[in-house]
Amino acid sequence: MPTSTSVHSVYAEEDFSFPSDGLKPFVDKPKGGGYKFKVADTVYLRLASAGEEEGPYLVARAQGGKYALCDDNDKMVKGGQMFDEAVLVGVTHRV
Repeated sequence: MPTSTSVHSVYAEEDFSFPSDGLKPFVDKPKGGGYKFKVADTVYLRLASAGEEEGPYLVARAQGGKYALCDDNDKMVKGGQMFDEAVLVGVTHRV
C-alpha cells in the first residue's frame, strides 16, 4: 500500500505530502482555521498608538497566527517583528 511523506513549511504554515507511489504531491488542508493573509499579499500596518497606517508592505511569512512583513526590496519591517492580524489591513479592506 502506498504511503506518503509529509513536510511542513514554516513560511506559509502549510503541510505538503509526497506520495511514495509517484503521484503528484499535494498541500494538506490547513489546520486551525488558516490565515486571513497569505505570503505576498499587500497589507498596511495600522499602529494603534498613532492611528496611522504604514506601508504598503508585503506579507513575507505567516507563522503561529502572526505575520512578518517586508518592503518591495525584501527588507524586513521592524527587524522581522511578527504582527497580529488585527493590526494589518489588506488593500481590498482599506478604508
